[in-house]
Amino acid sequence: MNKPAWNEAEIERSCGKLSSRKGRQLAERGLVAIRSGNAGSDVIRAEVFGKPVAHVELRVKPGSLPEASCSFCLDIGSYGQSCKHVAAVLYALRRGEGAGAPAKPSSAAAGPGPGGRERTATERALDGLKQAFQRQPRPGSGLSRPALFDARERLELRFDFEPRARRGEPLLCVGLSVRLADGWKPIYRLRSFLRRIMESRKATITSAEAYDPDRHRFETASAALLRGLARIASTEALLRADGSGQPGEREDRLDIPPGDWDEIVRLAEACSEARLHGGDRPAPFRLDRSESTGLRFGLETASDGGGVLTSSGLDALLALPAYGAALGHGRLIALGHEGCGRLTALQELFRPLPEGRLSLSRPQLEELARHVLPGLGRMAEVSVSPQMAQRLDRPSLKARLYLDRVKDRLVADLEFRYGDIAIEPLREGDEPAHGRILVRDREKEADILDLMKEGRMTLTEQGCSLSSEEEEFAFLYEILPRLERLVQVYATTAVKTRLHPDPPPHIRAQPDERTDWLEFRFEMNGIPESEIRAVLQSLEEKRPYHRLRSGALLPLRSEAYQQLVRYINETGFAYAERTAYGYRAPAAAGVSLLEELAGSPLMATSAEAERLLQELRHPERSADLIPEGLNGVLRDYQKAGYRWLKALARYRFGGILADEMGLGKTVQAIAFLLSIREEIRRTGRPALVVCPSSLVYNWAAELERFAPELRAVVADGAKKERLRKLAAAGTGEADVVIASYPLLRLDAESYGAQPFAALLLDEAQTIKNESTQTARAVSALTAEYRFAMTGTPVENHAADLWSIFHAVFPRLLGSKRQFEEMPREELAARTRPFLLRRLKRDVIRELPDKIETLHSAELLPEQKKLYAAYLVQLQQETLRHIDKDELEQNRIRILAGITRLRQICDHPALFVEGYEGGSAKLEQLASLVRDALEAGRRPLIFSQFTSMLALIRRRLEKEGLDCFQLDGSTPSRERVELCRRFNEGERDVFLLSLKAGGTGLNLTGADTVILYDLWWNPAVEQQAMDRAHRIGQQRVVQVIRLAARGTIEQKMHELQSRKLRMMEELVRPAGAEEGAEALSDRELLELISVVPHAGGRI
Repeated sequence: MNKPAWNEAEIERSCGKLSSRKGRQLAERGLVAIRSGNAGSDVIRAEVFGKPVAHVELRVKPGSLPEASCSFCLDIGSYGQSCKHVAAVLYALRRGEGAGAPAKPSSAAAGPGPGGRERTATERALDGLKQAFQRQPRPGSGLSRPALFDARERLELRFDFEPRARRGEPLLCVGLSVRLADGWKPIYRLRSFLRRIMESRKATITSAEAYDPDRHRFETASAALLRGLARIASTEALLRADGSGQPGEREDRLDIPPGDWDEIVRLAEACSEARLHGGDRPAPFRLDRSESTGLRFGLETASDGGGVLTSSGLDALLALPAYGAALGHGRLIALGHEGCGRLTALQELFRPLPEGRLSLSRPQLEELARHVLPGLGRMAEVSVSPQMAQRLDRPSLKARLYLDRVKDRLVADLEFRYGDIAIEPLREGDEPAHGRILVRDREKEADILDLMKEGRMTLTEQGCSLSSEEEEFAFLYEILPRLERLVQVYATTAVKTRLHPDPPPHIRAQPDERTDWLEFRFEMNGIPESEIRAVLQSLEEKRPYHRLRSGALLPLRSEAYQQLVRYINETGFAYAERTAYGYRAPAAAGVSLLEELAGSPLMATSAEAERLLQELRHPERSADLIPEGLNGVLRDYQKAGYRWLKALARYRFGGILADEMGLGKTVQAIAFLLSIREEIRRTGRPALVVCPSSLVYNWAAELERFAPELRAVVADGAKKERLRKLAAAGTGEADVVIASYPLLRLDAESYGAQPFAALLLDEAQTIKNESTQTARAVSALTAEYRFAMTGTPVENHAADLWSIFHAVFPRLLGSKRQFEEMPREELAARTRPFLLRRLKRDVIRELPDKIETLHSAELLPEQKKLYAAYLVQLQQETLRHIDKDELEQNRIRILAGITRLRQICDHPALFVEGYEGGSAKLEQLASLVRDALEAGRRPLIFSQFTSMLALIRRRLEKEGLDCFQLDGSTPSRERVELCRRFNEGERDVFLLSLKAGGTGLNLTGADTVILYDLWWNPAVEQQAMDRAHRIGQQRVVQVIRLAARGTIEQKMHELQSRKLRMMEELVRPAGAEEGAEALSDRELLELISVVPHAGGRI
């Protein structure tokens, strides 16, 4: 193989540094196969192996870099540099490599694959199929954009435009022929030539010359013009085939259709080889748009009192009416169709006249002066003799338009004034006689009359009038502004009252503290408030105008009013209540409207509305005092949360405190309870805290710790005892009642009869299903202030959010049907002011990191056998019920089967009697615990199965480890005590049930969290982690999830990730999915799918 002329520096310059480096790597790895040619050939074809195979073609010309094309990177020329595949071939040729592959007719037919291995029949067949379906570039096309290494010879063409007469037609056309720039004979079969070069085929130019796409290319502008001509030829052929066109007279000429003229002119002006014929010599093709024709006319007085009009230059112009142009003096002049018509009329008039002189009688002179002279001066130079100038009166036109209303109709009268001469064009009659010839501005007169006609004016005895109010509005607001540029308008008071000034409308927001509603008043300057609703109605009906009671016509299509319409349609006004002056909405919904309209030029907020917005946006700036005793306890973000609660309470808004777990929602709520203590005691209405059973005594302990002055009672025990405590609190013996959700449901009637000062719902995701008895019992409670607290306000669906807000702020989102029809963007905007969520990483700079890892364990052989058997059984059972209805009916059975698979992953002994084997995860856990303890760490171990906790405890006790254990059977009082003892350093391992120990507990004495089995709800797992990763933690918290490799547990982990991402749209940063009952059918089938998981199959 010959060495190529190019060096590495040239390759890098041509392909760029990145492509060159990647290309060199491909060449060095042996992924280039030269299929035909070598460094000394004119054409080299090669393959670069990859996904897919790239086919590269190089065309080499001695002394220059080759032209290159790549099937994978089709348009290399458009970026100015070649791709890595071209670089790879260039490097391979330079290194003398890649020549060992034999050339084949098809580049994919045979040969080694990557790394030199023989390609299989399937690989070769797929390559051939890919080539058949992949659109390949034509590297030799002379009409493509020039490639970076285009070494083909540039073929110089010349384009000759020449007007000519077409057989059987009275008008001239512009014909075009093409020839070689240094030749004299045009291409004979022009249409065939254009078709073939578009197809990248060889084409005959002359008997001695031919175009070869492999050897020739065209200059860019010439190529663009050729493409335009090819389109004309193609259209001509279609018309001819259809019988609606006629063949060209000559094979070597193409006539330019008038419809394609503008495009061809643009392309020809850009082409330096386009020439215009028709003058003394060919000239570069240019269209003169100055309307300078070179014509000259003279007007002088005749001895008989008439006149003489002389012309010069008419014979030098050739009118092309079909193209709106004329050819003359070696120029192509743009006249427009009207100008061409005038030129033709002048030529016909002067052609038979000797010496170009037209004699005019006095009446003819007057007609010419009035009707021809003004327009003639626009297209030619007109000279008037001094004697004739004295006879002509040429004052400027001053038009006047008089408008009045007669019998409920707009009436117009028009007057053209030339000095002292007044002409009424709308009335028949002769022009007033006077001694001189009046030269009128007929062009301007015509423009004015055209506008009057466009305004649908009809002639009556009083002048012109309009027949309808719609026409009157269109005339006054659309035609009249255009007429005012040409005429002076005189309007009577009756007309002026129909014109209403068009100041922009405004929306003024004003809270009504008596009703807790926000009023949005629409203010329109000059329009009484009593008419605002009618104007809004017209806007809603998309009328172009509105007639006010005063008779004025108010235009509604101005930009300001259209912007108002967009705000009404795109914001929450659709859910607001209409009033006589605009809209009103419950303050809850109105706040989101305020947020959306803030900053709009249409919006004018009152001081009260602005204060409300600022309090919700920046609660930390509120003047609300922190209760005594907590000012030094609360962190800054907790103070802001407290003030946010106070701001909502001030306007009787409900809200959701949705801080991430571990940020101290409880102490913020306690601060709020302290702030209303006097109100509680004055009204005799206690506050009610509702929480999960596991947290009731935790709440009592926190109240005792942070607010000992608040008298709190836990409403538990037998029913008689519970109701006694509730009744005593209602008589002023307690400030705060603490109740669990289950007991609230049992005592719903008694709680519903007791009014409360405040309602606080802790772990409010408990009531996310509004149809449950618990949720109904909560909604039936009466309270002045209502707040929810949850780190996961959205779990399974957006409807979870509706359920919680329905309990604390039912007016915010309306009915369930209204909520379901609400766009998600509107939902997020409406809830934003009433949902406060902060993340630990954003507000607690000093909180240590939390490191999460997933540890996979390979099931033991005996576990694998059990897992595989149960999986096959479950899959077969599911396939029998794959129909939608049957699947739903057997859903519980399928879920039970999934639970069995998860238990096998944990430990088969959870349900398999007599199982004597081990568990891979249990052994892995024991190892992790040993390592943690040796490192001085204290772990929390969570599992959803209490029987698994028992197995773990026995395993750890065998190693001499003593543990605390907390599950659903642990009494509430004892839970608080166990947490205290662990945090004070007693024992080093704490076993917890995921449900019972995952919420409300403070276990900062631990610094490692091990999730032995995964749960459907990632939020529950997050809560479990945050038992340790919360305020008070001093060490980095290590979170370890255990999952059996290649099993349902890995799929559960993927499902959790998807659900978390889905929730980010509504509640930043994340929400979560609840339990297995919330799985969709698709997700359920995916978990037990026959398709193997990426992690492997057992």
